[in-house]
Amino acid sequence: RTDDYDQRLLEGMLNVPVNDSLALRLNLFSNQRDGTVPALSGPALGDVDTRTWRVSALWKFSERGRLRYTYDNNEVDQDGAARVSINDASPGGNDPFGPTTTDVTLNQERRDLEGHGLQLNYDLGFAELEYIGSYREFDTRNQQDEEGYDRAVMTEGLYPLVYIDTVNTEDSEQHYHELRLTGDAGVFRYTVGVNYYKEDGFQRSDVNISTEVASLLRGVALPPNDYWNENYDNTLTTESYAAFGDVIWSATDDLNVTVGLRYTDDSKDFTWLNESNNWDSSITDIAFAPADGHLVKDEVIATSDSWQDLSPRIVVDYHWREGLMTFVSLASGYKAGGFNALAQNSRYDEETVDNLEVGLRSEWFDRRLVLNGSAYRYEYNDRQGTVFVAGEGSSRYETTTGDAEGTGLDLEATWLVLDSLTATLRYGYIDAQWTDYESGGVDRSGEALSTPEHQGVIALDYDQALGEWGRLQFHIDHTYSSAEPLSETSLEKRFGITYDTLGDDRHNTNARLSWFAPSDRIELALWSRNLFDREYATSAGNLFPGFLAAGVDLSFTERNLPRMVGLEAVYNF
Repeated sequence: RTDDYDQRLLEGMLNVPVNDSLALRLNLFSNQRDGTVPALSGPALGDVDTRTWRVSALWKFSERGRLRYTYDNNEVDQDGAARVSINDASPGGNDPFGPTTTDVTLNQERRDLEGHGLQLNYDLGFAELEYIGSYREFDTRNQQDEEGYDRAVMTEGLYPLVYIDTVNTEDSEQHYHELRLTGDAGVFRYTVGVNYYKEDGFQRSDVNISTEVASLLRGVALPPNDYWNENYDNTLTTESYAAFGDVIWSATDDLNVTVGLRYTDDSKDFTWLNESNNWDSSITDIAFAPADGHLVKDEVIATSDSWQDLSPRIVVDYHWREGLMTFVSLASGYKAGGFNALAQNSRYDEETVDNLEVGLRSEWFDRRLVLNGSAYRYEYNDRQGTVFVAGEGSSRYETTTGDAEGTGLDLEATWLVLDSLTATLRYGYIDAQWTDYESGGVDRSGEALSTPEHQGVIALDYDQALGEWGRLQFHIDHTYSSAEPLSETSLEKRFGITYDTLGDDRHNTNARLSWFAPSDRIELALWSRNLFDREYATSAGNLFPGFLAAGVDLSFTERNLPRMVGLEAVYNF
C-alpha cells in the first residue's frame, strides 16, 4: 500500500494440478487508490478502483494434444478524468497543478469487460496445428467535467453560468478465430494460417450544457439550473479476413532468409444518428453545430466501405559467431480506413507503410556486455493522424490522412559491471515529418509529427546475497523524453494557450528496495514512483474555444501522477 494516497494493491495466482492431464489456474488483481488531484473542498479527484480476475483450465487430452480454456473479467468504477481549469478567473488561477473542483454529479468512469478464450494445440507429426478463438464483450460509461471547475465558486463575468460535461457510452461484442500450421521441413521452417475477426459496436456521445448558456447563445428563454442535452449515436460492424504465411530458409548454418506474405480483407458498416436537443427541435444545435455543410437531424445515415491489402516482408540474418548476429528487414504494413464518429458521412483512407531496418544483436566479454541496435526508415502512404477541429459547435479530434516519413535509431546496452551490479541503457531517436498533408485548407507538408525526438532510459540493478539473512535487491531507473513538437493544428498553437511545463522535456525516476528471505518465498519491498515528484501537464483541451471571443476561457489540463511511496509484501507458496 502507499502511505500518501492509500493505495491498496492485491495480486495473487494459484496453480492447482487436478490430475496428470488437467490443471487449473486462478489469477486475481485488485487496485484501489484515493485521488491524486487536490480539490478546493472534499476528497481529491482521480481515484482508482479496478478489479480483475481470470481462471483457466489446461487439459492434456492425449500425448499429442492439449486444450486451454480461459475466462477473464474486469470491472472499473472510479472517477472520470480529473481536469484542472487554467483560466485566470479560476480559484487556482492559471496553474495546471493547483487545486481543482467539479460540479459534475456523476464524474465517473465505469467499465465491465469479460472474455472467453480457447486454444487448441495438436501435434500432427509433420507439423503442429493450433487454433485460437475468443469472444469478448464490454460496456462502458464515462462522464467527465469539460471545463475543470465548479461554477458555484466562480465569480467573474459569465463563468458562474457555464456548465459543460460529456458522457461517452459504448458497448461491443468481438469474435476472433485463427487457425495456423507450423512445421519444419529440413532447411525450411514455415507457418501458414488464416484468421477472422468481427465486431459489433455501439457508441453514444452526449454533451450536457447549462440552460443559462443555451439561452444566451440561442436567444431563447429556458428555465435556469437545468441541462441542455445533445447526442450522437453511432453503430459499427466490422469484419476482417486474413491469410498469412512465413517461410524461414536456413541457407547455411549461419545464414537465414525469411519471406512472409499477408492478405487482408476488411469491411465496415457505420451509422450516424444525431437527435434533436431535449428542449426544442427547431433550435440549432450548440455542441454539434456543423463546421460546414448541413447536419441531418433525427435520421439514421448509413455508409459502408471495404479495403484489401497484400503485405510482404523479407528478413535476412547472419550469425557471424555465437553471440553476434546482424540482420536487414524490409516489410510493409497496413491499417484499414474508417469513419469519424461526430462528422456525418466522413471517411478516411487506409494506411500503408514500408519499413526498412538494419540491426545488430551481440554479446561480448563472456556475456558481461550485451549491445543491441537498429536503424530504420519508414514511409507512410495516407498515415492516419488526428487533427483538432473547432467549428461553430464543440471542438473535436478527427482522423485525417497524409503521407509521412521518418528515420530512427534504437540502441540498448546491458553491462554486468560487477557480479552483483548491472547497468542498462536504452536510447531511441526519431526524426519524422509529414511529406504531403493538408489540414483546414492549409498545406502542413514538412511539419514534424507529434512524437518526441529523443527518448532514453538508464537503470541500475544491485543484487547482493546476505547468506543466512537472505538476499537484497535494489533497482533505480530514470527515463527521459524530449518535448513533443507542437503541431500548428494543436489547441495550444491555434488559440495561443500556454501553461506551465508546456514544451518541457520530461524526466521521471523510480526506485525499489527488496529483501528476500533465504527460501525466496517471502519478499518485502519499499518502492517509489516519480521519486523526485516532477510535475507535468500531460494533455490540454478546450471543448468550446469559440467562447474565448466572449471572454470565457474553458481551457483545462490533466497532470501526471505525483510521487508515490509504498510498501509491498509477496509470499510464494
